[in-house]
Amino acid sequence: MLLGKIEKQRLLQDVQRDAAADKIYDAATDRRDDTLFLEFAKGIALMGIGILKQKDLLEGCFLTPGVHTQKQPEGEKLLADIEFGYALSKKVGSLDIGQTAIVYEKMILAVEAIEGTDAAIARAGAILSGGGSRKDAPRAQREPDASMRTGVVCKTGKASQDPRFDLPAVGIRTLETMAASGMQALVIEAAQTLVVNPQAFIRRADELGLIVLAK
Repeated sequence: MLLGKIEKQRLLQDVQRDAAADKIYDAATDRRDDTLFLEFAKGIALMGIGILKQKDLLEGCFLTPGVHTQKQPEGEKLLADIEFGYALSKKVGSLDIGQTAIVYEKMILAVEAIEGTDAAIARAGAILSGGGSRKDAPRAQREPDASMRTGVVCKTGKASQDPRFDLPAVGIRTLETMAASGMQALVIEAAQTLVVNPQAFIRRADELGLIVLAK
């Protein structure tokens, strides 16, 4: 079973590939996530190693459809953003670009690419705040009051999601990045998105005044 986060941009920085990794990298027709993972799967299959579906052993890490937080999604604009952002995230995933889209009033603030979910959220937050980076601001400034939050973060699987690897995943750090970046709601695909430690995750979302919705 494959589990854990890989910072893909490290391929451009400090990762030194051995001969086996070079073979996988060079055999890939492009450098998209699915292409690289499938070449890796082929390589270890030749060694007689199969890959289990992540959900087979992590069934408790998926939320059932519905709102899981005390705070509920209300208002026509927010409900429209939830539907708009969710559909956009699915389209982005179908191109194997990323798994996350961040929207506000049907404006696309950010789409996740190689930088990862948290960096995409922070980038959207900087736009919402007027262009300044929240990362370097004092903590009190980086965590706007829940009533002032506006952005909606949507995270979904790909249309051709391989259940063995690269499932979308969220955790407490995702929530804290959202709160620091002016986001109000997280929308995930219930059957496809791994939630790290779901009980603690929802508890922290409530503490931060966020909305968590699984579709």
